[in-house]
Amino acid sequence: MIIALIRHGETNYNLNKKVQGSTDNPLNQNGVNQIKNLTLHLKNSDPIWDIIGSSHLIRAQESAQIIADGLSIKDFFIEPLLTERDFGPYEGKDVSIMRPLIALDNYREDGFEDNEKLLTRVSKALINLSFKYKDKKVLFVCHSHVIKSALIHFDPKTYTYMNHEINNSSVYYFKINEDTFTYLKKIDLV
Repeated sequence: MIIALIRHGETNYNLNKKVQGSTDNPLNQNGVNQIKNLTLHLKNSDPIWDIIGSSHLIRAQESAQIIADGLSIKDFFIEPLLTERDFGPYEGKDVSIMRPLIALDNYREDGFEDNEKLLTRVSKALINLSFKYKDKKVLFVCHSHVIKSALIHFDPKTYTYMNHEINNSSVYYFKINEDTFTYLKKIDLV
């Protein structure tokens, strides 16, 4: 399976540097424009996809619908296991408060999805999709920490949850064959 993991367009929480996680916020106008620009880029450079999906959060679904409409993709699915990390008590707080805690691989707190649980959840979900959509090209709109998890699964010596920024509307292409992830390329129009 070839899968392009796309981070959703900007929300007001992103704009204001607030931890969003499982908080269900819609795109702002800039986010809509980001996704429209990405869709135009894909239409001109890589327009043929078998299916598109998203997490269950509205910002991902809105982004995926814009792309699906622009590329005339009819098949759409929701995969809730590829939702953003649950930041628990830190949702709505300034991102700067959360960064030092994410850097600690062994950090645990009630309501906060730790790095190990997140990586396991995302890896299993992507592997399951690779069996379901074997030999397919899949667009999937998701979230920063989902994409970071895929990068970490690919190369844990190079990637961490702290050392790689994932911009809104950026795309990370992977080839996934069972539990082998190969990172192919990135598109970042921001």
